[in-house]
Amino acid sequence: MRLLIPVWLRNRKRRFAVLAVCALLALVAFPGLLRLGTDNSPEVFFVRGSEAVERYQAFRDELGSDRIVRLVVRGDGLWTASGLDWLARTEARFSEMPGVISASGLYQHYSRDLWPGADATSDEINSFRERVRSNRLDRGLGWVSEDGSVVTVLAVLEDAEISEERRLLLAMEAELATVPDGVDAELAGPPFLNRALDESSREIERRYFPLLVAFSVVLLLLALGDPRALIAPLLFVGFSELLLLAPMGYVDTDLNMVLSVLPPLIFVIALATAVHLLLRVRDLAGARAQGGVGAADCVSAYREKGWSVLWTGVTTMIGFASLTLSPVAPIRGLGLWAALGLGLMTAAAFTCYPALLALSVGRAGKPRAFERWTHRLGGRWGRWAGRHHKALVLAAVAVAVAGAAGWPRIRVESNALHYLPPSHPVRAQIEDLQAAGIGLAAIEILITTAEPFAEPASLLRLAELGALLEAEPLIHGTMSAGALLRDTAARAAGASLLPPQAHRAVVLRGLEADSEGRAVLDAFLSPDRYRARVTAFVSTVGLEELDPLLARIRIEAQGCFPGASVETTGQFPLLVESQRYLLSTLVWSMALTVAAIALVLRLLLPGMRLAVLALVPNLWPVAAMLGLMGWYGVPLDIATVMVASVVLGLAVDNTLHTLGHFRRLAAAQGAREAVVRSLEITAPACLLTGVILAAGFGVCAFSDFAPVARFGALSAFAIVVAVLGNLFLLPALLCMTPRKTLNRWVLT
Repeated sequence: MRLLIPVWLRNRKRRFAVLAVCALLALVAFPGLLRLGTDNSPEVFFVRGSEAVERYQAFRDELGSDRIVRLVVRGDGLWTASGLDWLARTEARFSEMPGVISASGLYQHYSRDLWPGADATSDEINSFRERVRSNRLDRGLGWVSEDGSVVTVLAVLEDAEISEERRLLLAMEAELATVPDGVDAELAGPPFLNRALDESSREIERRYFPLLVAFSVVLLLLALGDPRALIAPLLFVGFSELLLLAPMGYVDTDLNMVLSVLPPLIFVIALATAVHLLLRVRDLAGARAQGGVGAADCVSAYREKGWSVLWTGVTTMIGFASLTLSPVAPIRGLGLWAALGLGLMTAAAFTCYPALLALSVGRAGKPRAFERWTHRLGGRWGRWAGRHHKALVLAAVAVAVAGAAGWPRIRVESNALHYLPPSHPVRAQIEDLQAAGIGLAAIEILITTAEPFAEPASLLRLAELGALLEAEPLIHGTMSAGALLRDTAARAAGASLLPPQAHRAVVLRGLEADSEGRAVLDAFLSPDRYRARVTAFVSTVGLEELDPLLARIRIEAQGCFPGASVETTGQFPLLVESQRYLLSTLVWSMALTVAAIALVLRLLLPGMRLAVLALVPNLWPVAAMLGLMGWYGVPLDIATVMVASVVLGLAVDNTLHTLGHFRRLAAAQGAREAVVRSLEITAPACLLTGVILAAGFGVCAFSDFAPVARFGALSAFAIVVAVLGNLFLLPALLCMTPRKTLNRWVLT
C-alpha cells in the first residue's frame, strides 16, 4: 500500500523532476500521433491463422487477384456515339493505369470492328445495345444490366499498400471529370465501401470526440466552479491519450471501425479516474478551510484512494484484455491496445497526475454547491437503501430475470453494407446496382479434378455450372474459362463449317496460342489445368444468407463434377466469416472478465460472501443491457460484441471506490453507518464520472456508422444502470453484510 502513496510530492524538486520526465515523454511520443492512419480493408477483418485465409492466399498466389472496381455508366447519353466513344477511351485508359491488372468491358469484348463508330446511326447503336443485352457473357460479368440501362467496366486491381490503392482510386476518379452530356459515371466496389467505412471511423475523432471534450469541460466547470481545477485532469487525460495513440502510430497500427472508439474510451476512463482523486483532494483541503491545495492533501487523498485507483485500473484492463481472446483482429487489437493504454494511464495516475494536482488544482475554500449537495444526497441514498434493502434486491432480481429472458433473442448483424445508413451514397449505389442485376461482391469457386481442364467438354461443364448458379436469386452473374470459350466460339468465324466439338477445340487452341487469350485463361485455370475457378458476382449479404448459398453452390458444383474437390473462397466470404465468431467472443470475453473481477474482489475483500455481493451490482447492468438488445432487436456486430466486457470492467470502478471507504469504516462503525459515510464521500465523484462516462460513450450514438452508434448507445445505457446500481443496489447489499464478516476485515 505504501507504494501507492506519492510521499515524494512533499519535495518540490521531485515534483518538477517528475513533470519534466513526463514532458520529455510527451515530446518523444507526439510524432507517433501524426503517423496514425485509418484502414478498413477486408484483410483487416479476416480471421488470422485460419485455414480459410490460408486457402484464400493460396488461391491468390495461383490464380491472381480478386480485388475489383467497377466503372458504372448510365444516362440518356450513354447509348449515343459520343457516349460510347467516351466509354471506349476510358476503358482503354483504365487498362493502362499502374496498379490495374486488367480493365475489361464491352469495348474489349467486341473490338473495334463491332464497336459503333463516331458516325453510327441510332438504329446501329440500338442494334448493338440489343446484342450486348442478349449476350450471356456480357450480363454474367456485369458489363451490362438486363435492361441495358447500365454499363460497367470491370477493373481488377493488384495487391498494393493502402496509400498506393488510394492514389490509384483518385486517378481513376479523375478520369470521370470530363463525361459527355447526358452521361453519369461513377466508381463502385469494395474499395469504395472501405473508404466509406474509413470516413465513418474518422467521424468520431473529427466531430464527436471534440464535442465530448467540450461537454466534459463545461460539465466540470459547472460542477467545480474553478477553471484552475481543470488544468490537472485535462493535462493528465491528454498525456494518457498520447501514451496510447503515439505507440500505435510508431508501430503502424491504423485505426479502423473498431479501434476508432479508443480515443473517447481512454478520455472518459482517464477523466473519471482524475475526477475521483480531484474531488477527494478538494474535500480534504476544504476541511482545513485555509489556503489552497497542498502536497499534503494529495498525499492524504492517495493514502485513502490509492488502493481503489490501482484496482479500478486493473479491473478495467481485465475487461478490455478479455477481448484478446477474439480471433477477429480488430476486436483483439482493441483489447490489446486498450489494456496497454489503461496500464500506462494507471501508472501515470501515480506519477504524473499527483504532481499536476499538487501544482495546479487551485484554492480549495469551502466545497462548492454541487459537492455539498451531492455529499448530502449520497448520505440520504445510503440511509434509504439500508432501510429498503430487501425491496431493492428483489427489484434488481426482477430486472435481471427480464433481461435474461431476452438473451436468446439476440441476433448477429453480419452484413457490412447495413453498417451504413440507407441514405448513405455508397450503400444506395450498391443496392441500386444489385437491383439492376450487377453484383459487386464475389465468391470464388475452386474445382479440382483428377483430369485436367484441357478439353472443350470439361470447360463447357464450367459454363453449365455457371448457368445453374445464375438461377440463384442472390447470384447476378458468373464467369469461368468455359463461359469465355463458349462466347468466343459463338462469335468465331467458321462455326458452321465444323462440328461444334471440333470448332470449339480449334477456338481453344487459338486462345492458348494467343497471348491475351492465354492470360485470360490463366486467370481462371491453374498452370497445370487441374484446378478451375468460377467467379460468382453476388449481392452483399450476411451470414444467415451466405452460409446456405455457399452450401448450395458446393452441391451444384459436386453435381456437375462428381468426385471433384470443391472449395469456396474470396474476400467477401472471408469478411463475412469473421462475424461468425462474434457470439463466442461475447461469451468467452464476458466469462473471463467476470471470473477475473470476482478473483480480484475475493482477494481484496474478507470472505466470498462480500465478494459476491460486490460483484452483483456490476453484473446487473450487463444483464439489463443484453436483455435490451434481445427485446428491442439491437444486433450483435463488430462493435457491440465488446459492450459487455467493457461495461463490466468500467462498472466495477465506482464499486471499488465505494468499497475503499467502506473497508476503512465498516469494522468500527458497522455496515449501515459505513455505507452512509462511504456514499457521502463518493457520491459526487460517482455521479460526475457517471455522467462523463455516459456522455463519452453516448456521443458515439450520434454516429451514422451503425456499429459505433449501437456501441455508444448501449454503453451509455449500461453506465447509467451501473451508476444506479452503485448508488442503491450496492449499499443495500453491503447493509446485509454480517457483523462477523466485518470483524475479519484486515486493513492494508
